[in-house]
Amino acid sequence: MRKRYDFTESNFHEKLQCLSLEREFSFDELIAACGAVNLNLDTDLLFTEYVMLQKFILRIAESPNPNCVKSVVEKFVDFFSNEGSECKSVMKLMSLVLSINCSNAAAERVFSLMRQVWTDQRNRLRVESVRAELQIIINYQDRKCGEVYNEFLQNSKILNAARGSRKYE
Repeated sequence: MRKRYDFTESNFHEKLQCLSLEREFSFDELIAACGAVNLNLDTDLLFTEYVMLQKFILRIAESPNPNCVKSVVEKFVDFFSNEGSECKSVMKLMSLVLSINCSNAAAERVFSLMRQVWTDQRNRLRVESVRAELQIIINYQDRKCGEVYNEFLQNSKILNAARGSRKYE
């Protein structure tokens, strides 16, 4: 594993580890986390927000229920919904960090669905048609066909687009 994974302190994941809110961390660690994701923020404003974040970490540590383990997302939701509602820099950082996929499974799933849609029999489909069909499959996969059908019937914008000839151009 050491051949394939960087275990040094300069590792990307090591720099982001401070954002787990499991311990107090230094302002330099927060700056390093911003640098790891190439985010350039106003350091004066970030320091003010860092102080608020440290107070929040102390409050978590002093909580009466130590067995209640929250995920990083739940911790930051608590932080932003309470004392951190004005922390725009930390919000920008966490929005970026939490949007990084842990794996490529979602992309692989889209390619798998695309192979099912764009077959040898349907090889003349335009890219836009395949894209639209994949969006419908992905966005409505958890709903019953009847529900989606009724929703489409009630939406005049969708009905007009389906009746129009623009899709053939």
